[in-house]
Amino acid sequence: MLQAALHHGDGTAVIESGVGFTWLQLRSQVGQVAQGLLRVGVQPGECVALLGKNSTHLLTYMFAIPAVGALVVPLNTRSSIEELAHVLDDSGATLLVADASVEARAIRAASSARLRTLVRLPAAPSELRDRSPSAQPDCSDEGSLTIVDHVGLACGASLAVEEWGCGAGDAYGIFYTSGTTGGAKGAVLSHRNQLFQASVKVGTVGISRDSIYLAALPLFHVGGVSIALAATMGAARLVIEPQLQWGSAWRLIRHASIDLLTVVPAVLQLLFDAIDANADADAAASAAAPAVRCVLVGGQVRDEWGLNSRHRRPASLRRGIGCPLCGLAFDPARGSRSARIR
Repeated sequence: MLQAALHHGDGTAVIESGVGFTWLQLRSQVGQVAQGLLRVGVQPGECVALLGKNSTHLLTYMFAIPAVGALVVPLNTRSSIEELAHVLDDSGATLLVADASVEARAIRAASSARLRTLVRLPAAPSELRDRSPSAQPDCSDEGSLTIVDHVGLACGASLAVEEWGCGAGDAYGIFYTSGTTGGAKGAVLSHRNQLFQASVKVGTVGISRDSIYLAALPLFHVGGVSIALAATMGAARLVIEPQLQWGSAWRLIRHASIDLLTVVPAVLQLLFDAIDANADADAAASAAAPAVRCVLVGGQVRDEWGLNSRHRRPASLRRGIGCPLCGLAFDPARGSRSARIR
């Protein structure tokens, strides 16, 4: 992120619900949030949990938490209160960042954990700009839990870049399993893990400053974090839509000129169904729109997806070694899809 801000500072880093932010604005906000985390007592080696829908604010914390030497612990927004409490307790998180959509559940889950602080995120994106250094976080108490408003926490002086503290071998975060075979279990990933994953995706997929990535996978998912970091490494533009509905997603993809996204097989099918259902009505507009260059699919490629159905070129499918991550390219303007296992 720092490299992107250094070399492409005035370029667009993130667009959320039509609101755009530059790399310099993102770097400034990350520094301010990092300083705010130190101000409320976050120490190196502590865990900071994240709970909420995809947003620019959540992305900011993904960079700010490691900047102070703390660990990121993404929480599944679909988890029950008991499941959230288990992860918070197991990780030993001392601070939880939550948006308005999950705040009530977050407070209830926090009551049985060792949390000291909950940071309340705003419901909508706000401008990422410097705020008055004299401002202080707005705080309230919920039992033993201190609730801090993000706008107050992220105000004031920015943590100097030379003070950002994390090394390649340090832990980046703890990612928890879904808990289908018992309680959710945490896996610790290092910064080196994340850098390697991101660099492989940048090279394999061809992510660059000309790429426009739709952040469709949730940022609580290891795959969602990995591709978001890869997009940042390549200085690509990230498009975030918290209320994304796949039945109408193609309109957003076309309007924002998305050329890269990551989905699971079920979502891919929903996207294809929506494209097919609107093929005639949107033919003229689709013909003028650029094609999606690549869709990364974390799952098994099956012919039932309709890759070889009528109006489409036969797909070229090859199975690779290891994770079945499929690079799929399709152009609805020509009624064609092609895929290859990466």
